[in-house]
Amino acid sequence: QRVQRCESLFHPQKFKLNGGILAAQQKVKKLRAKNAKLFLENQKLRSYVPKVDDLQKQLRYKSILSFDTIPAQIIGRSPETWHKQIIINKGSRHGVKETKAVLTENGIVGQVVKVNFYNSVVQLIYDKNFKIGAKNARTGQFGVLNGNNPGPASLDFINVGSDIKAGD
Repeated sequence: QRVQRCESLFHPQKFKLNGGILAAQQKVKKLRAKNAKLFLENQKLRSYVPKVDDLQKQLRYKSILSFDTIPAQIIGRSPETWHKQIIINKGSRHGVKETKAVLTENGIVGQVVKVNFYNSVVQLIYDKNFKIGAKNARTGQFGVLNGNNPGPASLDFINVGSDIKAGD
């Protein structure tokens, strides 16, 4: 009977069972590593979604404009002129010129006031000294858009009695 008990400890089925558990543990370990890698890849891809959405907006906006544009990114701001100026990553090398308007799909942002070879300084609409000719999209009336930090910009020098409304 003792021989039989010892024999059952070394029975081939028991080894197969133990080998199966080890194989399963190794497979679980590999799957966890793969899952972690896929999770990181998923996070990376999710971070691209806002960038892709922004690029799609820019393409749609560019397609409705009737003039050539130069896409640019903000690359700098000075603490002293935080609400007055930004620096963009396009300059004379890219065709940027002083006094040109700077736009987004939401409207005017500012005006180019200094052009360097690789970058440009943009005076923001928030600056109290900001002034640029503008046209009311709803009525077609022209005027001068003035910055008014901290308040909203104003459209001045329009005809008295014009059909101008808040938000135009």
